[in-house]
Amino acid sequence: MKPLSLAHISWLRPFAAYFAERGVSLVPYLTAARIEEALVEHGDGWITKHQLYGFLNDLAVGEEMPEKGFVVGERLTPHTIGAIGEEVMGSATLGEAIGKFCRLVPRHVENNRLWVVEDERGEVWLFNEIMDRLPESDLADHAGGMSLVNIVRLAAGDSWYPRRMSLQAGRTEAHRRFSGLRGCDVSFAAEATGVAFPAELLLRPLSLEDRPAPTSEGPDGLLVGGETFVEKLRVLLSGIVGVGGMLPSVHLAAEIANTSARTLHRRLREEEVAYQDLVDEVRYERATHLLATSDASVK
Repeated sequence: MKPLSLAHISWLRPFAAYFAERGVSLVPYLTAARIEEALVEHGDGWITKHQLYGFLNDLAVGEEMPEKGFVVGERLTPHTIGAIGEEVMGSATLGEAIGKFCRLVPRHVENNRLWVVEDERGEVWLFNEIMDRLPESDLADHAGGMSLVNIVRLAAGDSWYPRRMSLQAGRTEAHRRFSGLRGCDVSFAAEATGVAFPAELLLRPLSLEDRPAPTSEGPDGLLVGGETFVEKLRVLLSGIVGVGGMLPSVHLAAEIANTSARTLHRRLREEEVAYQDLVDEVRYERATHLLATSDASVK
């Protein structure tokens, strides 16, 4: 018999709060999903994904609100998801926050896999794959996509929305009814739900206020200071290597440093250092730090 996949009740609470504020009785929906009302109020405990998805879909149909997943998903901020949020909000940069998010979510929502990759446009994608999707998972995908948006917003600001997004869910026009995503290029029936964002955000400090992207202060895009180019690049790489399993290419590193890959290679040659050797050193340092300070496995 296939084991039941579980989700922490904290992922349901923002939905319950949204409709309770609008005077909607949740009792029929909770009863149909066999979820105890006291469990939602207490906010600590586990339900099956089948219960979670059934509750969400019954609400969407019953309240005639197909865009509900996106609307309420916008409330899935680090402040609303309990212990995960507390860990994430303690990060210095977005890259660190995403790294923690990718490690912690699978412990609160079983059979979810999160990772980060770069693309050919100089952007990175934060992905979340639900590996045991059920037929009624679509609204959970919509909400999950917005939870990823909210992670990026920790550095990009509250008004930020992605220009590109993917959903495991099937095709829908529901996102067009959500103002923030009307101009977003969304692909459906994808391998994973994800959002694309500018690579330079990875090194931006967390902030709840909107602010412009950082500007370059030097001819190579790296800050002017007493350190050598290699030392500056090492600091940059330490903030992005291993984030969501990512190994940044020289092109992505150059993008974040606001320089060209050609210039980056040239400056490294001048100091007789190979880019891959530098990445490997930073990977080793990061791995030993994680093994010493967290419960991360050797793998």
